[in-house]
Amino acid sequence: MDSYQQRIFHSLLESGALGKGMAISELKVVSTATDPATLVYRTRERDWVVVARKEANREVFLKLAQTAMDHAIDHEGVPTETGIACESIEELLRGAADRLNINVFEVTPVAAPGTCGFCGTTMSLPSEDDGWGRCPRCARLFGDKHQVQLCTSCLACYGAVPEVEERLKELSVDTGSPWPVVSLCPACRSPDPQPVYGIDLLVKGVSAGRFSMDRIKEAGLPKEFLQLINLRVQAKR
Repeated sequence: MDSYQQRIFHSLLESGALGKGMAISELKVVSTATDPATLVYRTRERDWVVVARKEANREVFLKLAQTAMDHAIDHEGVPTETGIACESIEELLRGAADRLNINVFEVTPVAAPGTCGFCGTTMSLPSEDDGWGRCPRCARLFGDKHQVQLCTSCLACYGAVPEVEERLKELSVDTGSPWPVVSLCPACRSPDPQPVYGIDLLVKGVSAGRFSMDRIKEAGLPKEFLQLINLRVQAKR
């Protein structure tokens, strides 16, 4: 699920301040804008250990110290820099960060509309801070249920329905699909010959005889979702 801190990370990476690279640690989802979140980001030159919070405080420094220490123990010899990403920080703490060679990045997170992980359509903007979005094409399948998530690999915004995504992942594993669902992030999905989105994956699986519509029904996916898959399967025959 999207969080305020994850959008801070997204805005930080979009600014180019850390350079080009990729996230190598799973983003920890936190419940409120007061809880610090961590990210380890790897570029060609170095690893970045960054902690995000709306307003930086002493708790952020302690969290950064713990995360940086854990990273240093597990990645001996890797050049590492530390940073705090926030909207605001007190001058007293900024001075302490300077003396400790900790980078401070003041960024303003922007809510991005994201792309629907099921059909690839650009979603409408979610309400501020609530982490929800709406896909106009999939509204009849899921209503306004899309959660705006940040992909843990590329940090692109996309919309997912978590309970459906989990069932798709389980289904792809149980049926031995050659196109396992790892993430519904459109930016990370491989192009042809693999299906790009969840619906296409299931249509191709049924059409190829990898599994049946009955097996999909057993996964407990929404009725409207099943009807759409069935219609597309019939159209291919």
